[in-house]
Amino acid sequence: MKKFFIKDLANMVEKEIATEFLLRNVKLSIADGRRWQDLTLSDKSGIVYGKCWSEHISDETDNYVGKIVRVVGKVELFREQCTLRIVRISPAETYDPADFRVTLSSYDVEQSITLLKKLLDEIEDPKLYSLCCAVFGMGTARYERFLEFPLTEEATHPYFGGFLKHTINVANLADMALTICEGSPNEVIRPDPSLVIAGALLHASGVLSQLTLSAAEGIFTDRARLLSSSTDAVLMAVCTNSRLEQEKRVTDMSALLHILEAANGTTPPKTKEAVIVTNAVRMSKELNSIDQIFFESDRMHPTDKTRKAFCDYLGYEVFRGGEECLKN
Repeated sequence: MKKFFIKDLANMVEKEIATEFLLRNVKLSIADGRRWQDLTLSDKSGIVYGKCWSEHISDETDNYVGKIVRVVGKVELFREQCTLRIVRISPAETYDPADFRVTLSSYDVEQSITLLKKLLDEIEDPKLYSLCCAVFGMGTARYERFLEFPLTEEATHPYFGGFLKHTINVANLADMALTICEGSPNEVIRPDPSLVIAGALLHASGVLSQLTLSAAEGIFTDRARLLSSSTDAVLMAVCTNSRLEQEKRVTDMSALLHILEAANGTTPPKTKEAVIVTNAVRMSKELNSIDQIFFESDRMHPTDKTRKAFCDYLGYEVFRGGEECLKN
């Protein structure tokens, strides 16, 4: 176990340190003839930012993102926040993975699972219920991955279990809104409760394609830095629906996909994202194979790693020829 953690740095200002962190991000900047790297580091107690100036920059640092590294430097105070002035970074030789794993408490996990099941039970449409259970992998090994994933790299729920927590929070708000709207004299169109709850539960599912469980923490892929999660949420819903048994499939997901888009912001027209959404809506009616929608969505960008990220979460491999090879 580490001798000290990020939460302890406030008592170590102006002291030199040599310890391990998870390297989450590196950004190179150049200004006024000087070069420096801004680094994001974390352990189980939190996140700290560091700078490495030109005389100490190593070209190898970019290769360490998502890995546990040993950092040598000095603790400084900048705008009342602890930062690190870094002089050397190298791969850690030995470390305890538990020191870098930020997780929900077991109590929070149990409470979230209970609330998830309650919300699922409120979905009266059996096909929407089946789709939600399939996306989360209820009753399969994938369910454990759903419970484990963080939501984002830094900003929102960046801890293990963060995806579950955010999903529950949003769906619970939607459920409360339905209760408030029920019987309101100002209500013009009565919403479909099953559709609202299902949409709220699935609205963030695209985040799953933007993360890789690397080292001890969830790390954003390049795609995640460019796209919102709305497009990938659409992909997740349509691809999962296409793998359900015929009688369990949602035959027209246009209304659900509209909710997924609305929850994450409008998809700009004439963009790659708009093409994906349009194809997804069409294919949700045609019930084409999962491989076909992947082909349609990424044929313009064959190096895009979205397919692999989805397959890693879903637990199977898909090849461009349409062949599916189930994993263990």
